[in-house]
Amino acid sequence: MKKTLLLATWCVLLLSCNTQPKHYAPVNPNATPEAKALLAMLYRSVDEGKIISA
Repeated sequence: MKKTLLLATWCVLLLSCNTQPKHYAPVNPNATPEAKALLAMLYRSVDEGKIISA
C-alpha cells in the first residue's frame, strides 16, 4: 500500500512539474510526518534542479 501511494505521489509530482513547475499538489493534512518530510524533500530537489522530469 505504501509503495503504491509513493508511486502515485511521484507521478503526480512529475506531472505537476511538467505542466506547472511551481504549483505543487497540496499535502494531505492527514499524511504521516514521514510522508510530509519525503514530499518536502522531493519538492526541494525539483526546485534545486536535482530532479529533471522528462
